[in-house]
Amino acid sequence: MVLSGVQIIGILFGLFLLYLAFIHQKRKEFTMKEWIAWSGLAIIFIIFAVFPQILDPITVRLKFFRTLDLMVILGFMFMIVAIFFTYTLSRRNQKNIETIIRSEAIRETLKSIKKR
Repeated sequence: MVLSGVQIIGILFGLFLLYLAFIHQKRKEFTMKEWIAWSGLAIIFIIFAVFPQILDPITVRLKFFRTLDLMVILGFMFMIVAIFFTYTLSRRNQKNIETIIRSEAIRETLKSIKKR
């Protein structure tokens, strides 16, 4: 079996993702569930890179011309979901920070008024 350039890049990317997940797990930045999820995603990515024919039934059923087309569309879908999740998390954090800053400002103002 001869691997194409895209497959080699896919394997290297999957291995890099596995490495990143491992590093974050070692630093205690990931919970065990997060580590399993990211490692599982990386392993699945590697399997699909090495054996793209696994996706052939899905590719044919959805009437894609190539498996790579399916992978690109799935990649875009994943990125949109990840960006949306990150955006909502950022907005939630921003609102929490604003609430904390406002309550701290009120507390400091009341404290300075009481000192007078």
